[in-house]
Formats: sequence, structure tokens, C-alpha cells
Amino acid sequence: MIPDYDQQLLSPVTDQVVVFVKRHASGPIIEIGAGDGRWVRALRDAGLTIRGFDPWSSGDGVETGDHLEAAKADGTTLLAIWPPDGPLVQAWIGSKVWDRIILGYQRGRLNFDHALDSYEMVDDLLEGGGKKGPYRIQAWRRVPS
Repeated sequence: MIPDYDQQLLSPVTDQVVVFVKRHASGPIIEIGAGDGRWVRALRDAGLTIRGFDPWSSGDGVETGDHLEAAKADGTTLLAIWPPDGPLVQAWIGSKVWDRIILGYQRGRLNFDHALDSYEMVDDLLEGGGKKGPYRIQAWRRVPS
């Protein structure tokens, strides 16, 4: 059972978002910044292949490693929930050629759009209200060159 939205702070796992990720993932998923592993567990439980990496935390099912380690793993979809602003998330996106990128955040818009120049947004979901306000998740597809 997925915990109450408000108990999950900044990266809530909801059934609607799990369905969204299932619909847009292309092949194995690599989550960077996986923290306590809540997304890894929820998406595995939903039948998806996913590996989670985090340099500072290693929750259940999360491997200790940064975006460079994650880029070596077999995966075609990048999942980043509540990515940090600035150059770190740009490095995550640029660490390999991803077929799909799924980003979740709690702001009005991304402030690193230029890192997604080789991608087009294919879906945008505004989810929930919770104590921290609405949560946006977007799916991006690589544009063939």
C-alpha cells in the first residue's frame, strides 16, 4: 500500500504517478538521487525494471553511487524525482544518451530546460495537493538526430 501523500514529503509516490511512469518508461529505468528507495520499491512492485543510485543515501534497493556510476548501468530511461536545481541535474541528463527522461518536481517550471534541448516533452501531469502543494511530473523523449 502506498503511504499517505502528505507523509511522503517532497517525492510522493501515488498510483497515478506509477501508472504515468509505466506508460512512459522505455526499457530499464535508472533513478538518480534515489534517496530512501521509495520509487525503486514502488516501481519494482509495479513490475518495472529499475535500479536506484544515490551518492549519500542507500535505502532499501538503492546502490551507493553518483550519476557517473548510474550512467554505466543498463538503462534507457532516467528517473529523477525532485532533482536539484543547477549543474548537478544537467550532469545527470548529460551523463549518457537516454531514450526517455521522467522528471518530478514541485515548482512552476524547470530552470534547466536547456539541458533538455535534445528531448521533447510528451506528457505533463500535475498531481495532488498535499502539504507541500502540487507536484508536477513530466515525460521527455529523445528527438532523433
